[in-house]
Order: sequence, then C-alpha cells, then structure tokens
Amino acid sequence: MIYDNREARRWYDAYTNLGRAAVYWNALEPEEKRQFEAFSDELHYNRGEDLMQAGSPANRVMLIRNGFAKVIHYYAPGPGHIASIIGPGNLVGEYEAMIDRPRHGTVTALNTVTVWAMTVAAFNKFIDRHRNAHRALTESVVIKSTELGRMPVSLALLPAVQRVAMLLFDTAAVDRDLHGVAAGRVA
Repeated sequence: MIYDNREARRWYDAYTNLGRAAVYWNALEPEEKRQFEAFSDELHYNRGEDLMQAGSPANRVMLIRNGFAKVIHYYAPGPGHIASIIGPGNLVGEYEAMIDRPRHGTVTALNTVTVWAMTVAAFNKFIDRHRNAHRALTESVVIKSTELGRMPVSLALLPAVQRVAMLLFDTAAVDRDLHGVAAGRVA
C-alpha cells in the first residue's frame, strides 16, 4: 500500500498532470473560497482512516485541504480498484451528493489529511449562490466521469499488485509520451 508521503505525492502529481484530477479549489474566486470555508467544518483523519465508506449515505461533501487519500471504487463484489489519488484542492463526495445515492467508493487517508466538510444542503446552497462554483463542480464531475469511463471493469477483478502495476505502467507510458522519458523508467 502507498503510505509514504513522497509516493502519494508522486501518484497525485501523475494524475493531476494527466488531467485525471479536477482541482476544484483553484477554480474558485477569493470570495467563494471564503464562503466555502465559512460554511465548512474542519476535520482531521490519520493515515489509514476512511474519510468516506462505500455504501454509506451521501450526507456531506469534502474538500481536501492537506494530505493525500486514495479513492477505491467497487464495481463488483470483492476487492475494489484504486480509481485515483486525491490531494489538496480536490473535492470528494460531490457526485453521490448530486444524485442522492449511497457512496460507491471508499476514500482512505494515505497520510494525515485535513478536509473542509460541508453538509449536502449547505453545499447545494453554496453552489446555487455562486455561478463559478457551480461551473467548477460541473467540470469536476465531467472530468471524473470521463476518467472512470476509461477504466476497464475487468481491472477491478485483478489482484491489487496487478492493478497497481497496470496503473504505474499506464502512467509511465503517458509520461514517456508527454515528456520524452525513456521507456520503463518511472521518475
């Protein structure tokens, strides 16, 4: 498992650089950021603690302020697969809150994580009052949905070591294509 902060940062950077993470916070205007913070509760999680669990009700939306977490999605009974690594500025839990469905994934802290958590009702009011925040939410959901659609369901059925290896290989291949890194070398 990835618990080392450097390793988590490497994964997060890879996903962010490839467009696989929509950084919600950076899209907000200064006043929207102040309002978001004002209507949120600050929560802290230790390494290994779940921020959200699959099957639990969608009762709040969180913004990662510090630290990194892994998002594990479950498409079939059995082990899930790592869908992404999220970090500062990422919104989590917004999709299920929008469609009023139980969580379909588990979010687990990779190190000490600080979040701003907002109830779904408060988040909906926030979105209604701030057009830019609504646009950023839409962009976030579209990007996440697009990336999930590219993840083969069969990946969820593979053992964890193979899933991680496939994700690393994919990241290395794209890195090589984008940055001219030699094949087989992951920086």
